Amino acid sequence: MNRYGFVKLAAITPHLVLGDVQENTEQIIALAKQTDADVLVFPELSLTGATLGDLFSQVALLNSIAPALEKIANASCHMQGKLLFVGTPLICIGKIFNCAVAIANGEILGVIPKTFLHPVRDAKFTRAQVSKELTIRVGKKCVPFGTDLLFCEEESELVVAAQIGEDLYAQVTPAALSCAGGANVVANLFADDASVGQDARRQLFVKAHSAQYDAAYVLANAGTQESTADYVFNGHSLIAVRGKNVKQHKYTFGALCDYVDVEKIEFVRRKKQNLSPLRDNYRRISYKGGDTERLPEYVQAYPFIPEDKCERAARCEEIIALQAHALATRLQKIHAKSAVIGISGGLDSTLALIVTAEAFKIANLPCENILAVTMPGFGTSDQTFSSAKELIDRFGATMRIVPIKDACLQHFKDIGHDVDAHDVTYENTQARERTQILMDLANKIGGIVVGTGDLSELALGWCTYNGDHMSMYSVNGGVPKTLMQHIIAYYADTHESCAAVLRAVLDTPISPELLPPDKEGKIAQKTEERIGKYDLHDFIIFHALGGGCAPDKVFALACIAFPDVERETIKNTMRTFYRRFFTQQFKRNCLPDGPKIGSIGFSPRGDWSMPSEASAQLWLNQVEAIEI
Repeated sequence: MNRYGFVKLAAITPHLVLGDVQENTEQIIALAKQTDADVLVFPELSLTGATLGDLFSQVALLNSIAPALEKIANASCHMQGKLLFVGTPLICIGKIFNCAVAIANGEILGVIPKTFLHPVRDAKFTRAQVSKELTIRVGKKCVPFGTDLLFCEEESELVVAAQIGEDLYAQVTPAALSCAGGANVVANLFADDASVGQDARRQLFVKAHSAQYDAAYVLANAGTQESTADYVFNGHSLIAVRGKNVKQHKYTFGALCDYVDVEKIEFVRRKKQNLSPLRDNYRRISYKGGDTERLPEYVQAYPFIPEDKCERAARCEEIIALQAHALATRLQKIHAKSAVIGISGGLDSTLALIVTAEAFKIANLPCENILAVTMPGFGTSDQTFSSAKELIDRFGATMRIVPIKDACLQHFKDIGHDVDAHDVTYENTQARERTQILMDLANKIGGIVVGTGDLSELALGWCTYNGDHMSMYSVNGGVPKTLMQHIIAYYADTHESCAAVLRAVLDTPISPELLPPDKEGKIAQKTEERIGKYDLHDFIIFHALGGGCAPDKVFALACIAFPDVERETIKNTMRTFYRRFFTQQFKRNCLPDGPKIGSIGFSPRGDWSMPSEASAQLWLNQVEAIEI
């Protein structure tokens, strides 16, 4: 495992020959040498073949196993710390067991027997019994034997457990217990036939178990050469990480590889206080891993957004439903029949209006009870003002136009502020004036103010304290800016009546519009020119806050995810993020209520706890130490 916590896993399907241990040994060695991975998993009984039946009792076959394993172990001396799991039959206490053998650095580290046997293919094998401190002789050495073995890479957090075949389908799997004992990677050696529907079932179990255990799961399955008169095998192998990023292949030979961030797995477990309650039940066998600075070849640039189009659409629909039902419930609980929302013609207020309209449908309230207020100020452009009015019309809300220039000019006069000084006072006066108008209108009609600010703005503190920072219920607080764009695009694709104006909003530069437009009447104040791109900020939020990554790791991943962005730009954006994130915590400590949407949230009532006085210096020092 490298210093960033990444481990490369491989599920390898060899082109084996049934019963030919010598040939299969050569295959395993050759594939292990050519596969660039840290943990290599071969199928169940990969040394012999899984469908030998009565041949498993033959002395000639059994006597060939130990020399073959010793040959693989000797070859592993030159494999730079790779951990191999090879499937084979072995004799222990006078019985034959279906085993997974762990090998690294020239040594056989341990042997794990299969617990839940296949009723036909495993007829010659004995089921593993729960017992401790057992050993097995393999050649000239006695090595640990049992289901209580974990393999731990020295000086890292990588802990690997192994299980075999139908162990996957047990009510309480050996892997479940191993993960409770501290394993964060599960190697499953399998020889599972390819009957109709079995691939989908296998994938469901692997995905579910990796999510349930908060672990990485690598399953290596027997290939087509195992096929016999009655069984067909297709080599369906899988790798899943915490229920996500499922990779798979079938009807092919060779390696299926993927990276797993073990450091993040352990971060998530600590956050959930999943503290390995069965740790003392396991023997931990250490080995020295390879020294590598290897990082994933691909890192998703927009981690909040599913890459699959169908999954992305489903995610967007689900988020709108979560937001709308949360707001509808709040309206019903407080017996409110109306809502007030400020509409600027930008992304945040547009999504908030969509959600509010959907909530009113759920609550059986007419959309005319939504008082949508647009409040043109010094920076309002014709484009956004036009979009705001059309949005309100398309959603059937009641429109109210309240210009704020005169009120702000009076306020400037009252506090002695120069109207030509376009500073933070100039900007925040407008934001607070708008919030005052919304609050007072809500009092007037007996409704609630629906907030519009999003998760990305909260992370950066890009909101005016006691201005747009405040509302009576904030529906967007759990939605990052990059995801918000896709949600609105999805709604445009599924609601033709408002599609044109929604797409116009998506084409509008992100801006609070608090500074006057340019000479052509277009938006002059563009948020991303001031604080950096939201795609980078959302990337940092996901990895630094959601994954606990240190700044150097965030930077390394960002360089892969955004190859066309200059490294200095990434570093500058990180400076901005950490500085603002720490200094703006006081705003997050008094957020209004709002629904939690994803795994990252900033509510002080359970999602994010942090003192407003915390120093950013440690993180900023690490950013400065990054070499470009």
